[in-house]
Amino acid sequence: MVLVTQTPDYILPATSCILHNRLKLNKDTITFDINLGCSGYIYGLFIASSLLNMTNKSYALLLAGDTISKFVGKEDASTRFIFGDAGSATLLEKDYNAEPMIFSLGTDGSGWQNLIIPNGGSRNKNNRKNDIKIDSDGNKRSDEDLYMDGMEIFNFTISTIIPHIQLICEEYGLPDIVVFHQANKYMLEFMRKNLKIPKDKFLYSLEDFGNTSSASIPLTLCANSNKSINSKKALLSGFGVGYSYGSAIVDLKETELYNILTYENNNE
Repeated sequence: MVLVTQTPDYILPATSCILHNRLKLNKDTITFDINLGCSGYIYGLFIASSLLNMTNKSYALLLAGDTISKFVGKEDASTRFIFGDAGSATLLEKDYNAEPMIFSLGTDGSGWQNLIIPNGGSRNKNNRKNDIKIDSDGNKRSDEDLYMDGMEIFNFTISTIIPHIQLICEEYGLPDIVVFHQANKYMLEFMRKNLKIPKDKFLYSLEDFGNTSSASIPLTLCANSNKSINSKKALLSGFGVGYSYGSAIVDLKETELYNILTYENNNE
């Protein structure tokens, strides 16, 4: 079992160990956390499928999700109306006759500071004073809150992710459907138009759920399950925090999609 999250229950132990206990899994289950956000689902697929190939295990459970709203300043308009909370579960089964998944992964750590919660880790522990800062746009946040430089994230996407996707499509062609990390509508439309992806191939869930970090790709697939997307090939791509990015081409032929929604209002 692989858990992808940047909002674990505790600094330690790994949340996957807690879930192992709650799910009453066998003691010989391989279990660990991955600290990745926007690209995390793709990395999780890569690691889970690699473990299936390398071990005698028949199944892998990939869990991805974040509760980013707990780290968003209530008076920070730059983040408060963008992020949502969600979790996903993907069960992979070993099949020697299945077509291989194709992965392309990368990192540009030069922009690590542009999407960050400054305090709370070992380098900067929580500031008990919780000093509030006000930026030039009037947004208020503390160093325990999420900070995002939206323009720099956009520049990274344009300079790195568009060429990244172009190379994949040049080598493998454009699949039947395309699912990008649901960052924001303007960015997604800018990328879609520059990459010349037809609207009927491009899936969204952003308007219903916001930016749900590591869960946004599987959530988008489930939210569009009424469009008969199974039995098709899909290009999945995640990119953002840490300037981490990854894409995968997967065959959805044997995929079953379930959408279970629970709403909780954290703004009151």
